[in-house]
Amino acid sequence: MSIDPKRSLQDAHPLVFAVIPSPLDDLTLVARGDALVAIYFAQHARRPADATLGERVSADAVPVLARTRAQLGEYFAGERDRFDLLLDPDGEEFAQRVWARLREISRGHTISYGEIAAELGQPGAAQAVGGAVGRNPLSIVVPCHRVVGAGGSLTGFAGGVARKAALLELEEGEDARASRLF
Repeated sequence: MSIDPKRSLQDAHPLVFAVIPSPLDDLTLVARGDALVAIYFAQHARRPADATLGERVSADAVPVLARTRAQLGEYFAGERDRFDLLLDPDGEEFAQRVWARLREISRGHTISYGEIAAELGQPGAAQAVGGAVGRNPLSIVVPCHRVVGAGGSLTGFAGGVARKAALLELEEGEDARASRLF
């Protein structure tokens, strides 16, 4: 998975989007050229109106959307830990740094907002990290669901806390699942 910061496709290619089913909800995949721009749940906080997402297309009609659908299918089947897609999310420099750190969180692991802030050299910026995580336009692919509150509490998620819990449970290893009391 890579982001090419020197390459902006905004002027060269219009946005297009496709809606695909997933085990958690329909997902709206948004692309610009050969890059994935966003993934939104149907009930997504801060989801832009469909009218701003460009033309609705079949996922098969756009190679990056077809690859995204295939890789998400592998992810939900437990066959994929990381995504191999060109990404072009819109966001300011601090948010881009936070999103880059999110991509480093391995499947089945979590990290707190405060830990990310400290890693970025801004230990007092947990709320700013939370804001950037909340604005992540690439749900699942940029795994913001792996960020938890202090002490491991499940805090906000643009797709809803229930979906966050479901994603974390999906990523849980067999050993962790077997050791749970519930």
